[in-house]
Amino acid sequence: MPNFSKQAYSKIIRKYKDSRFLDDALRMVSTIASLVSARTLNEAVIKKGTRDMGLYLMTHTTGSKIRTRLQTPLTQAFKDQDDICLICHSMGAIVAYDVLWKFSHMSEYAHVRAYDPMVNLWLTIGSPLGEAGVRENLFDRKERGKDKHPKGIVRDWVNISAKDDFIAHDATAADDFKAMKSDFHGNVAIKDIYRGVYNCYVQDGKSDPHKIFGYLAHPKTAQQICDWIDQ
Repeated sequence: MPNFSKQAYSKIIRKYKDSRFLDDALRMVSTIASLVSARTLNEAVIKKGTRDMGLYLMTHTTGSKIRTRLQTPLTQAFKDQDDICLICHSMGAIVAYDVLWKFSHMSEYAHVRAYDPMVNLWLTIGSPLGEAGVRENLFDRKERGKDKHPKGIVRDWVNISAKDDFIAHDATAADDFKAMKSDFHGNVAIKDIYRGVYNCYVQDGKSDPHKIFGYLAHPKTAQQICDWIDQ
């Protein structure tokens, strides 16, 4: 993978502008805010850090409209008994998590559960779900026990994070969502891929280790999709 190697990435960040180190402050404040339950500060940090994420997490009507854009086609795919690979980048991972939780727990989606819904591969790339401040604002944040996470609707979850991705500061999901393994029939694999992952995308003279195109072009992402197709 010469175009996605550490050497290639090092050459890019030497040549082009980036803001990797400035964004570390956002992670620190967001995490601390969530740990001390300072909700007002937590919301302010999230809104300032990424405007679209802030609108989704903090505005009910906006969040509902965004979720509908996934709920509708995903419901049809479940109804058709499709073999599903759900690929989510950045805030899309939050939206998908919330939709999967709603489908697996809320009474108004009993008709969806009647289709025996299953996402065989949930592939998250550049996901912020590992961030404590984000987790505190997920749809299930007030739930406890078995209702805390989506249940029985995902078979395998693979989470890919590139080095210096300023949205996916916390590169791991398995440690934060380990309770989901027992919820999902006891055999779900939550796999984190982050060591040796370099997003070498450059746009307008600036490196962007979070960009979706860099993730989609990466061989490690392609391998997960190929493995799903071959199953």
